[in-house]
Amino acid sequence: QTCAADAPRSAARYFSIASSPAMHPHEAHVCVAVVRYKTMLTAPRRGVCSSYLAALTPASEACAAEGRGQSDVKGDLVGVWLRHGCLRLPKSPSAPLLMIGPGTGVAPFRAFVQHRAAMLQAAKAARAAEEAARAPPMGDALLFFGCRDRTLDFLYGDEWAAHQAEGSLQQLYTAFSRESTSKVYVQHRLQEPSVAEHVWSLLSAPDSHVYIAGASNAMPKAVRRALEEVAIVKGKLDEAEAKRLLQQFETQRRLQCETW
Repeated sequence: QTCAADAPRSAARYFSIASSPAMHPHEAHVCVAVVRYKTMLTAPRRGVCSSYLAALTPASEACAAEGRGQSDVKGDLVGVWLRHGCLRLPKSPSAPLLMIGPGTGVAPFRAFVQHRAAMLQAAKAARAAEEAARAPPMGDALLFFGCRDRTLDFLYGDEWAAHQAEGSLQQLYTAFSRESTSKVYVQHRLQEPSVAEHVWSLLSAPDSHVYIAGASNAMPKAVRRALEEVAIVKGKLDEAEAKRLLQQFETQRRLQCETW
């Protein structure tokens, strides 16, 4: 009891919401990687918060275990709170989106694409031709996702395929870093000639928006440098012009980052 009393309170954890209220009005999804690692001198370690969340029993699993309806069985409860995040969708749905989110950084982009899917569904549900005519066209959305192995941590892979089929996501570019002898990350995919052509077509659009989310290690700087290289190679800009282009995106809130 004395040790517990003297221990500091656990620090708050913040997670990006990985769902759109337009599609899941009564839910907020999160995408959490359970932290597990080993050191040279100690036993395997586990993340305190991520391991705690992984051990909770959702209401759906509790219902299945007890053979009763969901209204009769409650899962484990967790105290949460909401705060405004850093990323904002453009006001016009016609603005093209370039989303770069390796690992759990893909969480906010799942929410973005779900929002686009809900807009498409609403447009299809509109019966009157006049209503449909008023809806602005939806801009292209490109998503870059990276993980180690598609069989282990390809987050929401089936969902991306479904979104591509319905038109809420135009293109998914993946980087599976452990599937080849040379490690391939999202910044490498951005610079592939055919991919870079597609990326530049979005960067050069006057209302395009670029989003970067994920771990705040070397990734954000590497992605930014890759975007500069795309502007140099495909846009024929010099290095200073490429840097100014991204600075202009930032000033106009068309380049937004959420890293941790």
